[in-house]
Amino acid sequence: MDKQPGTTNEIVYGAPFDDLIFIPRERAQHLAAIHHALSSASTWREFFHLLPQEARAEVERWFTEDELERPADDQPFDRDDVPGVADGDWPGWPAQEMLSWVPDDIQQQYGRVAASAISGDSLAMEASQMNAIIGALEAQGFACTWDDDLVRRAAGYA
Repeated sequence: MDKQPGTTNEIVYGAPFDDLIFIPRERAQHLAAIHHALSSASTWREFFHLLPQEARAEVERWFTEDELERPADDQPFDRDDVPGVADGDWPGWPAQEMLSWVPDDIQQQYGRVAASAISGDSLAMEASQMNAIIGALEAQGFACTWDDDLVRRAAGYA
């Protein structure tokens, strides 16, 4: 499977619950910043200020394209008013994104597709297989670093 655009070979991984999650480091940092903005902003101005530039442009575009009224900067911020958040469609779900960049042979050997009634399929990889999965990823040129804190924040669990 080809790596998705923006996917580097530098991977962070962790086990926020029982399964392992692997995320390209840059993507993990991006998702963690979005989750931080969603969980800590008290006004819309603060939310947009905290978002990474690409995410801010994306959210602004949604309001424009969907002809939604963008809340005023001084209005209280409610994360569920951001398009896609309440539905679980935004920001990305790392366990689901693994389906698009983890090489197919590694997915087939070490993972299983887990269905979600709301958000679609995701890739589940058991922590008991951690060393074998890391070895397989490293054999294909990925550099893997344990960073459970970053993975938790990127997945929205912190």
